[in-house]
Amino acid sequence: MANSDDNFSFADALSEELGEIKPLAQEDSAAAAVMEQKRDKDVLAKQLKRAAIMALDENDTNPLSVSLRLAVKPDDMLSYKRSGIQDGVFKNLRLGKYALEGTIELQRMRIEEARKVLYLQVQKLHQKGVRAILVKHGRGEHSKPIPALCKSYVYQWLQELPEVIAFHSALPRHGSLASTYVLLKKHADQKQINRERLYKRQG
Repeated sequence: MANSDDNFSFADALSEELGEIKPLAQEDSAAAAVMEQKRDKDVLAKQLKRAAIMALDENDTNPLSVSLRLAVKPDDMLSYKRSGIQDGVFKNLRLGKYALEGTIELQRMRIEEARKVLYLQVQKLHQKGVRAILVKHGRGEHSKPIPALCKSYVYQWLQELPEVIAFHSALPRHGSLASTYVLLKKHADQKQINRERLYKRQG
């Protein structure tokens, strides 16, 4: 995320060293924009390379991709359901009618860390028989090297997880476009898990 304090300090230091800073000419502004885009691409390339190295670790069983195929925008609504999911089920998810039994916090994480946390937490929650969760990824208006970087990856990753059968951007009370409702498929032992939950509540 861009840090306004860092930018202010840098500008102050520059002002003291160079005196009054004059606006760039139009051609200079265009050149500066090209250079900034190149820097952003270089940053993204380094991030992807670091994530790819982690993914090649022989102990890493994480199937989530490290290459970003499609970038969404900070204000984009995320919506997805697998074939066969009933419209009524998806509508209830979209309207926030399912009890949220887990929350996965990914904001302000590096992409490689978010990739790991999302995968492990979804596996853990699914094993517990959890059906509906909330993933907090942020809107990422000022994320670098591109806006909505984490949100874009989450949109891609959720579709890659076989445990996920549907998701939709949350209602305002749960974070709106900075968070996403996620519906997990039933665990193979869902009935037994539900019986154990009921027994614990009654015990």
